[in-house]
Amino acid sequence: MINIYMAKRRLLMNKSNPFLELKNKSVFVDTSAWFALLNKKEQEHAKIKEIYQALLENNNTLIISNQVLGETFTLLRYRIKNNEPPFKFIELINKSMMIKKVFVEEKFEKEALKILKDYQDQKFSYVDATSFAVMNGLELKYALSLDTHFAAAGFIIP
Repeated sequence: MINIYMAKRRLLMNKSNPFLELKNKSVFVDTSAWFALLNKKEQEHAKIKEIYQALLENNNTLIISNQVLGETFTLLRYRIKNNEPPFKFIELINKSMMIKKVFVEEKFEKEALKILKDYQDQKFSYVDATSFAVMNGLELKYALSLDTHFAAAGFIIP
């Protein structure tokens, strides 16, 4: 039964998306993706949910920084009237064995400032820059994100 479900779901997905075929990789997940995943009203909810499920089914590790966690919690709290989603999000992160939280250390903050200076033509946020620094430090190339700044910084997004 599960194989039929997975085969049917894969037929419905866009085969050109490399995220659907990733196996045993580490993928950074940005605030924009977490928000779309957790908010059914978001335009990209279905797309992100499909990718998220495929990543987990294919034994990928999802990486989140403590700064992205804080940014996502805050966004959920202010954009969704119900207080439950931000706390469910924290619970999801803390309970999942497939999600690894990385703390933004001083070395990542220093690299983030360098990134912000090097890319002054881009409007990267500070959290974006620390995310890029974490990704560089962990040698990650895939970011589950709806934010095109990740692509501008050289990472692969869906």
